Amino acid sequence: MMETNNDMEDGEVESDLSCYRVLSSKTLADVVEALIDLPPGRLTDLRAAAVNNENFARVAVKHKLHVHLRHGSSALEAQIREFLKEVRDELLKPGFNSFGLGDCKAPKVLGDIFESIDGAIFLDSGRNTTVVWRVFQPLLQPMVTPETLPMHPVRELQERCQQQTEGLEYKATFEMAILPRKEVYIDGLQIGSAQNPQK
Repeated sequence: MMETNNDMEDGEVESDLSCYRVLSSKTLADVVEALIDLPPGRLTDLRAAAVNNENFARVAVKHKLHVHLRHGSSALEAQIREFLKEVRDELLKPGFNSFGLGDCKAPKVLGDIFESIDGAIFLDSGRNTTVVWRVFQPLLQPMVTPETLPMHPVRELQERCQQQTEGLEYKATFEMAILPRKEVYIDGLQIGSAQNPQK
């Protein structure tokens, strides 16, 4: 029997939901004791760092799952190669975390590989999250913990400005460039600017 687009879309939704459900609950359950003393917002940061397409794409690359991807797109192949290079470059910088703000966004298909395998195991195991976690927990090592989770640089800037009652302002400029340039101001003084396909 041939699968229709609706069947495949339903399968993708199911695998996305199971992946999020399993990894969100299990990741957080494993560190719940450490989370008791976390200030508000860090729990959200922890979940966002552990359960996102960027992280799943890195897991897929780390375990070389991307080599099994079959496609006929030279553009996708170029995106994957560029992402692999960025991941390798990041590994050379101890303590570096791109927070998804690097020059190269992870191709969604890489995270989808991870989510699809998660969804298949979830369904094959009769929707048993314990089985899924037993398979995926070793793949996710090293896991983000409250101790290893750095603060997102944008959030860190916002919190510092709030504590020191400084006025923080972002301005987007649209010149001839394809991407808008974001400028950052503190108390009216420009302190930086950046251009990135992500906000």
